Amino acid sequence: MGKRALLQRWGVCALLIVLLSAAACGSARTTASRVEDTRTPGTRFTPTSSVSAPASVTTPSTPRAAVRANCPGALPTRLILQERGIVTDEDPSRLRVRADPGTQHSITALLELDAVFLVLRGPVCAGDYAWFYVRWRTVEGWVAEGDAKQYYVAPYLPG
Repeated sequence: MGKRALLQRWGVCALLIVLLSAAACGSARTTASRVEDTRTPGTRFTPTSSVSAPASVTTPSTPRAAVRANCPGALPTRLILQERGIVTDEDPSRLRVRADPGTQHSITALLELDAVFLVLRGPVCAGDYAWFYVRWRTVEGWVAEGDAKQYYVAPYLPG
């Protein structure tokens, strides 16, 4: 097929598209109808002078405050739920992540110094420690916040 024949076919196709579009638009008829006024004569809107507000409004929110616990034998808790924490350098050994709160439970991972984690639950008092359930990378488990003399972890807040 020559160039000229190809151009003629495209021209015919374009013409058909234009004609079909015009026919489709022309077939839709718009009819105007009269809208009746249904207002009752003599009815007026009278604004009031005072606006009343609801007695109380409660906004659901997730608290992000430190949950204080006084676990016997442990320092007061400082970690904040749904916030980050960091392994401190007060204890040179790696922080043990356990399957459950308590030193009798199995160690599932070890966190290095300055490892940043997310605090998901806690505190739970077990033994002489306050335990928090944390997520670090793909690892989740329980860590002790500290003992009676030092903190193993601290809040790591954005900013």
